[in-house]
Amino acid sequence: MKKVISMLTAVAMSMGLAACGGSTTAPSSAPAQSASGSDVSGAASTATPAPANQVVIKFANVGADTTAGNKLAVELIPYLEELSGGTMTLEVYPNSALGDNRVIVEGIQMGTIEMGMPSTAVLGGFTSSALVFDLPFMFKDYDNAEKVLTSEVGMGILKELESSNIIGLGWAVNGWRHLTANDEIRLPEQMKGKKIRTMETQMHMDFWNSIGASATPMAFSELYTALQQGVVDCEENPYVTGTGAKLEEVQKYWIETGHIFDASPIIFSKVAYDKLTDEQKGWLQEWVDKYIEMDWQRVKAAEQEIADTLANNGFNVIVKLSDEEKQSWTASAQSVYDKYRDQIGADLIDAITEMQQ
Repeated sequence: MKKVISMLTAVAMSMGLAACGGSTTAPSSAPAQSASGSDVSGAASTATPAPANQVVIKFANVGADTTAGNKLAVELIPYLEELSGGTMTLEVYPNSALGDNRVIVEGIQMGTIEMGMPSTAVLGGFTSSALVFDLPFMFKDYDNAEKVLTSEVGMGILKELESSNIIGLGWAVNGWRHLTANDEIRLPEQMKGKKIRTMETQMHMDFWNSIGASATPMAFSELYTALQQGVVDCEENPYVTGTGAKLEEVQKYWIETGHIFDASPIIFSKVAYDKLTDEQKGWLQEWVDKYIEMDWQRVKAAEQEIADTLANNGFNVIVKLSDEEKQSWTASAQSVYDKYRDQIGADLIDAITEMQQ
């Protein structure tokens, strides 16, 4: 059945574990929707029965069903069915419907969830190489990020996950993580004393603490209320993630720090993968390749569209940093590189740096 499973939440959540993070949450039930987004709960009697041997792939993430990535996944369900002659289909579970990033990855390891798109930070628990993607200011721009991720280096990091029962199929994207606040912040020293919500990722917390802020990890689902009530002053996320949760209502300034390129690994359960025929594996990879190609295009376009909308809504302000201000931010991350260089591997960091020369 062509459908997307979505949670009914008070606050819409956006792309990526990757993007959001948060504490462990239990899976929630949700009404089924068709590929067009309409609710088809209770309509099983009129639905076309699926083939008895049809492979159903549950595709889980923490993003809102309204994000570009989840809309695209639903849009491409017929493509997988066409490739496989109806023998394979996809069910999309956004909004943390099957749990947060960590729960999704654990489900993939066990085979209870076939496919997911978590944050790179979670993968750091399985291979320290994946931590390189959470180093501040690791990537210069989209072109360089794509070059690295699709290279032997980027795909090699996904390959390292196989020993943990995880198959890496490729790299999707959430975009650049930017700082948001209710003050116009241009330099890292202006973060001194500010309480900033972060993912529960030690490297992220270390960076913000190192410049004098107070890193406050919390579930993404709690963020809107925390900002509204002043529990935290700031946060950092890609445009698609922040606006997916309506954070523009409680954060006036969107400062384009671009401190982390938020890649989204598409991973598959080795338990489920080993049950597929070679032909099915080929169809799956072809679907993923199509998804990734379109996802990169749409996220880049969405970033610009969202920034333009915010800049002209009469309330929000987009803060574009000068070259000197950007350099100040980059320099402020040196202590994080010093702390994690040995753990990640100096050779890997240097290789990625050299690829962008």
